[in-house]
Amino acid sequence: VWLMEELYRRHGGTAGLEVNPALGTVTLNFDPGFPVDAWVRHVERFGYQFGPSHGRQAARTDALAMRLGVCAALTVNVMLFSLSFYLGLSAADGDVFPLFVWLGLALSTATALIGGWPFFSAALRGLRTGVLHLDLPIALGIALVWSVSVAQTVSGRGHLAYLDTLNVFITLMLLGRWLQARLVARNRRMLLDDDGADGLWVRRLEGTGLRSVCA
Repeated sequence: VWLMEELYRRHGGTAGLEVNPALGTVTLNFDPGFPVDAWVRHVERFGYQFGPSHGRQAARTDALAMRLGVCAALTVNVMLFSLSFYLGLSAADGDVFPLFVWLGLALSTATALIGGWPFFSAALRGLRTGVLHLDLPIALGIALVWSVSVAQTVSGRGHLAYLDTLNVFITLMLLGRWLQARLVARNRRMLLDDDGADGLWVRRLEGTGLRSVCA
């Protein structure tokens, strides 16, 4: 909601914007000179779609579900490796110790790349357009924890790395993002399935010059 309102303000909007995240609807009030197309394109760069684009929304939800499933499987394995360290596995136990350490790092790197990509890409898009939002601290947290864990592993203290925490954090963030996308997709289908493009309507307020669009 904040992102759409901020972009609305940056494009010179002053008449008012109402966002209902539960229903996935936006009511946009604007003066005749407001660049509606530019605002819509700017918002859609962050992954939000306007209008009856069911296929694209479903594809995005499916991609998140696939990432979530892969990261959950990787997280379970990393947790098993970490459990062995909590139960006393150390360098004195021979080759199994470095094997578990490096396997844990390799799987965690895969988790960071696969599960962290939605947050990294959104954070980069925000930086390019000068909009700082929630995905930036999430991406920074993933990158910092992974970097510290790599440094601990290289220095021979891999059992002290935060790999289990990193994997659980990424998986939970992905779960939240997938639930949000699934809820919005479901509500959008209920609102747009029967109406199609006719579900988008424009109302002109006589005497004020304002126009209102519901999408």
